[in-house]
Amino acid sequence: METEPAAGAASSMGAAAEKLRAFCAAFPELTPETVGLLLMANPAAVAGPPSEARTKLEALSKALDLPLPAVARLVAKAVSTKPDLPLPAVARLVAKAPSTKLDLPRPLVPPTWGAPAAAAVQRLGPLCQELGLSLSAAAELVTAQPSLWDIAQPAVIRDRMEGLATKLSVSIPDFAGLIARQPILWQLKPGQINNSVSDVGKKLGLSKPEAMALVSSMPVLLVLDPRLLVLGVGGLAPTLGVPIKKLQELLSKSLGLVAVPAEVLGANLETLAAVLDVGVDGVLELVITQPALLAAQAANLAATLEELSDALQVTRTQALALLARQPALAYDFDAATIKARIDALAKAFTVSSEEMRGLAIKQPALLVITPNTIRGALRAMADQMGKQPSQCLQLLVDDPGAFVLLGYLGTVIDQWCETLEVDADAVAKLVSRAPALLEMSPNTVRARLQSLAALFGVPVGIALQLVGKHPALATIPPNATITKAKSMSLALGCSMQMAAGLMAKEPGILCCCASPPGELNRDLKPYADDIDEIVAAYEYYTMEWISGQLREGAPKITSFSGMDKRPGMGRP
Repeated sequence: METEPAAGAASSMGAAAEKLRAFCAAFPELTPETVGLLLMANPAAVAGPPSEARTKLEALSKALDLPLPAVARLVAKAVSTKPDLPLPAVARLVAKAPSTKLDLPRPLVPPTWGAPAAAAVQRLGPLCQELGLSLSAAAELVTAQPSLWDIAQPAVIRDRMEGLATKLSVSIPDFAGLIARQPILWQLKPGQINNSVSDVGKKLGLSKPEAMALVSSMPVLLVLDPRLLVLGVGGLAPTLGVPIKKLQELLSKSLGLVAVPAEVLGANLETLAAVLDVGVDGVLELVITQPALLAAQAANLAATLEELSDALQVTRTQALALLARQPALAYDFDAATIKARIDALAKAFTVSSEEMRGLAIKQPALLVITPNTIRGALRAMADQMGKQPSQCLQLLVDDPGAFVLLGYLGTVIDQWCETLEVDADAVAKLVSRAPALLEMSPNTVRARLQSLAALFGVPVGIALQLVGKHPALATIPPNATITKAKSMSLALGCSMQMAAGLMAKEPGILCCCASPPGELNRDLKPYADDIDEIVAAYEYYTMEWISGQLREGAPKITSFSGMDKRPGMGRP
């Protein structure tokens, strides 16, 4: 009796996935996430063919002189819509529309989907004139701040922007460009600003365009105590032989390192590169993408790189990039194990081992999920959707976690939800980020989360969020993480509680604590308190600004009629 609804749901989801793929194919310029957001904000688009949706967007693109991706973001803007919306949720939406009434957020932009393109141009004209912006720049501004559509007098917008632009030492058009790239800058208050864009450039050795780019990715730089801006990025880049943009990207991910002198950070990065036997650029990429992996011992990581290089026939730098994507490879994997898994997968999908090796390089998650688990998912795909293994291979490569979850329907996924005390979407997100966790029991995963929660002094729910952001924390054995915290405590001359807090909130600092306590680590000691201060400032101001964004973006009731809940009355 229970199999019929399950089969119906699977069939509906399959049709939804096909429809979503059709829309994605019609918009090759857009990411699947952007297509999903577009459909979320405009459910009427789902009723028509993808070609009709494309025609509408192209007309608006031409009228606003904006590329299609920018126009899609404008039309897709809606309250409470997140850019990291999981595709399964989008597929469920597509499965419902258009026959089912959807509980969607109210769009903040005017009904650009149904209105002529000229209406949007007419609406933006006064804003362009008041702020001295081009039509495309004005459209990008309201894409970042949809609430601006509701302000009838552009002079009000100018007054707010003019004061902030003056404090930042930039023009109004430049400030509008910063907001377009970083919406929460709209929430900045003149009294909070301690550093202008020029100040940031001078202290970090950056040109004005470089400083603006860094501020747009990390606006907290503007409110920090000026004494904390220490890292001379402009001088460090040529010393290390890396592009300056790479160090800017590092600061956009690990702001605390801005308090570390260039000679200290540079020396630690070079030492770590020597231990791992890779270039400094490879180490930087690791710190940017998966800094928590450095909670493992550097010597252990070096040995793993040797095994991966041998098994996959790649360079050590390529192996490090693969390890950053799947930190679970740092433990219990050797060349023989990896080769055996490749052979087993090749047999399951009836392809050559050489082809499977190439796919494993493209998607290293294939190596951390056992062949038995994948075979179970294949059986589920065959039973539910009639898919043959050859039809499933690309699905597996695209999203291994989601693919394998198909084999965990019913009571098993319920067990994960119950044990971790989260919903099914949270489980899906977790295993998508760290598919190796599927090889553990839910109780083992919970035990690891509890261990991390105890180490960092946070609730289990917060530990789960940290793991979602830094999957290495869940895949590295807890004893290794605890050992690293003790090592950091000794090296930095601080309490273990503070060391663990820095590891959780600013894991980028681990690149300066990757080797045993010694001269280089002691060089970092005088800056530990400054790093902690920066982390606290980041938490405080980003929370304040994001809260401000949510308040401004919330639908506003402006009359008593809007409070009338009777059918057909009040706000839609």
